[in-house]
Amino acid sequence: DRSGLVASEGVVGSITVEGSVFGGSGSHSGALGSSSAIGDVKVSGDVRGNSGSRSGQIVSEAKIRSVAVDGSVFGGAGAQSGAIGSFVALGPVTIGGDLVAGEGAFSGSIQAGAEDSENGTPASITSVTIGGDIHGLLPDGVAGPNAASILTDGALGPVTVRGDVRGGAGDSVGTIFANTIRSLRIDGSLLGGDGESSGVIQATVTLGPATIAHDVAGGSGESSGALRSGGEMGAVRISGTLTGGSGDFSGAIETQGDPADSSMGAIRITGAILGGSGINSGSIHSSGKLATVEAAELRGYAEEYEENAGFGSGGISSDLDMGAVKIVGNILGGTGDESGKIVSGGKLASLTVGGSISGGTGDYHTTAGDLDEIGQVFAFGALGAVKITGSLLGNDGAHSGEIRAASIKSVSIGSDLLGGDGTHSGGLTSTSGDIGPVVIGGGMEGGYMMSADMLTSLKVDRVSGGGTRALISALREIGTVTVAEFVEFTDIFAGLNLDGEFTQPAARIGTVTIGTGSHHEGAHFILATNIVASALPGADGDFGTFDDQALSDGESGPSRIGSVVINGEIHDPIGQFIEEELIVTGLNFGIVADHVVRVIVAGQTIAQQPGAKNDFIQIHESTLAINELDVD
Repeated sequence: DRSGLVASEGVVGSITVEGSVFGGSGSHSGALGSSSAIGDVKVSGDVRGNSGSRSGQIVSEAKIRSVAVDGSVFGGAGAQSGAIGSFVALGPVTIGGDLVAGEGAFSGSIQAGAEDSENGTPASITSVTIGGDIHGLLPDGVAGPNAASILTDGALGPVTVRGDVRGGAGDSVGTIFANTIRSLRIDGSLLGGDGESSGVIQATVTLGPATIAHDVAGGSGESSGALRSGGEMGAVRISGTLTGGSGDFSGAIETQGDPADSSMGAIRITGAILGGSGINSGSIHSSGKLATVEAAELRGYAEEYEENAGFGSGGISSDLDMGAVKIVGNILGGTGDESGKIVSGGKLASLTVGGSISGGTGDYHTTAGDLDEIGQVFAFGALGAVKITGSLLGNDGAHSGEIRAASIKSVSIGSDLLGGDGTHSGGLTSTSGDIGPVVIGGGMEGGYMMSADMLTSLKVDRVSGGGTRALISALREIGTVTVAEFVEFTDIFAGLNLDGEFTQPAARIGTVTIGTGSHHEGAHFILATNIVASALPGADGDFGTFDDQALSDGESGPSRIGSVVINGEIHDPIGQFIEEELIVTGLNFGIVADHVVRVIVAGQTIAQQPGAKNDFIQIHESTLAINELDVD
């Protein structure tokens, strides 16, 4: 024991080793140590631990002014072997090569210990520079816990790693941990391993700005391959991908503190955010506010279905407000519930998607069954402008391919809105406010849009029910609906609540126009469609029949439809072959409100009589009828 030990009980000005520091099998063997302060320590070779505990160690019970090792630092089988540490504070530490784990706990590590009980000096490390890798993966054997790590209970200054930070099979291997981390730069990748919390950057209070030149990837270990802060986190730039692993919460960027004390800066990822099979893997989460997020793609785990695999994977979330989110490509749900999902606990400033939002693609739904809330965007507060260059696609799971918020400023969809078989799949919902102007460059097939207050306007090429009837609704008012080609198997309802019930009297629809595009024979028509404001269908379940009922309460005034303009034909389901029989709820359909101001079909205004409850008009002997219920 203690063979080759260089020790002092007094202050050591400086130590220079023209070669390497080698530990042995004995405790403290081949070590440099002092019970008092040490000045500058320079080693021109390597620092190597061995089987003895604290072997090949450089340590002071007081402060070390600086440490420079031209070679690498290797941990050994002994606990804290090949370690550099101070009980109080370390000045700048520079390692020219790698920081490599050993089988011993805390081996191959850089540490500044707990606060000095005598003078109250807080533990700290001024800065750390690693010229190569931080390497926690051993070719033979398992690294000890916290091996190949940089650790302090206090402040850690700038950290620069010229290579990779790699976790291993041991727990907390290849980690950087401190109360605060001023800044982080990794010129390679941050990679988790099989050990829990391996390959992790973690600050208990504040993690400053972090730049990673390549990838962040989780491993099979829980919480591996991650950046975490217990409070604030600065901006994060990843030039590769953020990828989850099979470990739960692996491949993640997250803050975990109280929402009032927690925030996350701007996150910019050049590559994709990819979920793994682990729960909430490949994800970004702020327990407070989240500034902005930009990534090439957002994708949930999408391999062969296994129960609970990939739940919440490939997600972005915050407990409070979230800034602008920009996804250059697609947002894709996977084979786990709530995968490929964006959730803001408060406001969401805006959403820009260069591709499509999909609640599952390919054969995800056939392998996984019904998957809920995949490919969903959900803001508990207001959502700003939404721009989707591609399509919004629902699937079999409830709320798949859905955009839901307290209110939505505006929506632009370059291609199609397609509903799925799942409840509220493929659609737009405002839970307490308005939906602003909606423009859909293609068609709306199935799907829905439901506003808890007003739907300002909708422009779309065509609207058609798919496996279920298409729904366009608002509780208080629909401003304008403009359809370039045709409407079929669709309900346009004002006065409808989010539970699908007519509860609001005196709701209004401004103008519905069908057939505004260039004319092609047979391209402009209305089929099996209702346009209704604040009414009930009566016992027969059909609108446009004599038993339609008003919701007027005598105080709010009449419900009202301003204009319905049909620049084309009225087609009837009678006598036609209808493949999707389930979406035709009856053979009668209506334009129904207390007051219908005008209906124009093929340029001709349908004559209506003045007075109350005297207008029930079959339009052109079709099964579409105008039914005014209570004209003032």
